[in-house]
Amino acid sequence: MNNLLFIDSSQPNIFVAVQSVTGIHKQWCKRTWDSQRILCTIEEVLSKAQLSLSQLDAFAWSHGPGSFTGLRVGCAVIQGFTTVYRKPVIALSSLQITAQSVVTQYDATVMAIIEPADQRGCYLGLYRLDETSGLTQPIEADCYKSYNELTAFEAMPWFSRNQITSCPIEPIRPVELQTEALQLLWLNTEPMVFDRPIEPLYLNCPNYQKVAS
Repeated sequence: MNNLLFIDSSQPNIFVAVQSVTGIHKQWCKRTWDSQRILCTIEEVLSKAQLSLSQLDAFAWSHGPGSFTGLRVGCAVIQGFTTVYRKPVIALSSLQITAQSVVTQYDATVMAIIEPADQRGCYLGLYRLDETSGLTQPIEADCYKSYNELTAFEAMPWFSRNQITSCPIEPIRPVELQTEALQLLWLNTEPMVFDRPIEPLYLNCPNYQKVAS
């Protein structure tokens, strides 16, 4: 799969990357829920890669968990592309993306990934590095936890792509998204052709369930 578009709208700033035969071209889009601005950013990155949407082999996106509105906007963009171009979709967990980025930045083989959800809790992913494949694998399914429940995992090293002030666990090490980590994930994730609308992953966050229901 040579040509691929990736969107991560789960975080405060939206990340767009295009893989082509010339390499990976990327660009950040400052926090905005304007789909037109995101589409313009996609067009700019495609131009750098000298590709059009019709030349892509697949679309990849971070389906969550993360920002409620950001995920809805990213979902709408990907859904529109798959409807028009009938290309497969690769859905990646935003927590696994962070875990895979940890491997390139820290000497860690097990890790707890935390991202803010609401005032009472967070999204938690527990991952272990498979040293044979170089891929991070979930120890258990990503989930929503109240901050009071996190002490059960305090022995693990903690990482996040966001600054979290309400968490009782310290320290939480900062992580930056790593393009090579992303590429390893999307190359080793089976693409799917969706025959129904794709949906973001909210992980039973109480506030989001009330809005989405």
